[in-house]
Amino acid sequence: MDKMWISVFNNAFFSQWQVVVKVEDVNDNAPEFSGGATSAMVAVREDVDVGSAVYSARAVDADGGENGRITYSLGGGGEGAEFFRVDPRNGDVILARPLDREAREELTVTIQASDGGAPPLRSALRLRVRVHDANDHAPQFERDEYRIELSETFPTGTPLATLKARDADAGRNAKVFYRLEPENPYIAVLRNSGVLVLKQRLDREFRKVLELRVVASDRGFPPLESSAKVVLLISDRNDNGPSFDREVYSFTVKEGQSVGSTFGRVRASDGDEGDNGRIFYSLVRDGGGLFAVDGRSGKISTLAQLDREAAGHHELLVEASDGGEPKRTARVVVMVTVEDENDQAPRLVAPPDRSILLREDTTVGTVVGSLVAEDGDKGPGGRVTFRILGKYIFENR
Repeated sequence: MDKMWISVFNNAFFSQWQVVVKVEDVNDNAPEFSGGATSAMVAVREDVDVGSAVYSARAVDADGGENGRITYSLGGGGEGAEFFRVDPRNGDVILARPLDREAREELTVTIQASDGGAPPLRSALRLRVRVHDANDHAPQFERDEYRIELSETFPTGTPLATLKARDADAGRNAKVFYRLEPENPYIAVLRNSGVLVLKQRLDREFRKVLELRVVASDRGFPPLESSAKVVLLISDRNDNGPSFDREVYSFTVKEGQSVGSTFGRVRASDGDEGDNGRIFYSLVRDGGGLFAVDGRSGKISTLAQLDREAAGHHELLVEASDGGEPKRTARVVVMVTVEDENDQAPRLVAPPDRSILLREDTTVGTVVGSLVAEDGDKGPGGRVTFRILGKYIFENR
């Protein structure tokens, strides 16, 4: 609005008026964002609260009145308009729903500034929203439990398995470190890689199963962590040979016992498991084919009629072998004594012709000869006694 004075005069009169000139606005200016910008970028943490202002868009309009009054809104286009709303009065861009960097790392939204003209003029600002990571994910193992078969011969200092935990966060929040809880004297885990390493030799005879708890933690603040169970199943190696429960076995068998009769048993044990601990018995010396041993039970039996008079003692050698590869063996001596049975009749050996010569004038009570008899049996069955049976028989010579 401008003011001016207008003067009118002639030769006789003079007049003066003040004139107010009011210039009405034409909506010839569109709103303009700060600096004439058409795009902008802002970084936002993914854990920012819903309802928080993440950006303030500011535009100016050179027009006056309604033509210069600016209203803000979300324009079309952009991948992420559903996450935001804009305050129509001041242009604050407000978060409308939670962000998740692991789902979307970047969003775009168009902010539109419109004036109050008729028709209104508009301008747009394309806003890129970079979603920065917050440590909202703990490392996750692929499984809750790992079962690993491990031979007790596995060399120390050698990696035996690798456990991997993945963290969906980014940067240092996704950096994973590993540890054992509690620490274990046999197994270690490499801090940066999750590799399990054998520290000292395992002995299945001492421990068949070893359970561990591996913890994975990230470098966020505060750090998040998770754990997995590791079960080591220690498989056997053939490091134990059979061992008999006696140094020497002694058995007695009667010579009249029937063929196939069992009269004794040997026993061996093996500290290994499976085939490595399974024992088979055999005879290395079988007494000339007179004896047999059951391969599974170790029972010893006769293969033929025994004759004490032929052999009263037998020395057998039994071998116990396991099923390992290579197999291990042990041997033990078995002494067999054949008990006598009264199966032998006495035999007169003297006088050889079974006759005694004596003179007719031999006085009563005179020793006229000696009888000698032998019996192949032993003990009471081999003791010989003499008696006279029947009538006296004399022959003249």
